[in-house]
Amino acid sequence: MGKSERDTVRAQLRRILVHLLKLRFSPAREPRPGWVATVADARAELADKRTPTLERHLRRELPAIYERAALQARRELEAYGEAAAAARLPATCPWPFEELVEDVWPEPEAGG
Repeated sequence: MGKSERDTVRAQLRRILVHLLKLRFSPAREPRPGWVATVADARAELADKRTPTLERHLRRELPAIYERAALQARRELEAYGEAAAAARLPATCPWPFEELVEDVWPEPEAGG
């Protein structure tokens, strides 16, 4: 497994996480279709690159990838005036790996 393949799948998983977090926690309605499209695209890109070895790597690295994704999502939410939503982002990944890579979509947080 090469470094570029690892970097590519990590980037796609981070992209998925950032947009799923925004879909779940942001009260905004207008950007949602774009976020859904981004997740679908990243999942397709990830599926094209995934191998058993890369999947094991992603599962092992999920906590670190999530930490960076949550930081990015927090910054993006805050930049658009959604500090309350940013403050609700969980410290650990709220989804199992399988839900991140399959066609599963989070329900928006109640009151969010």
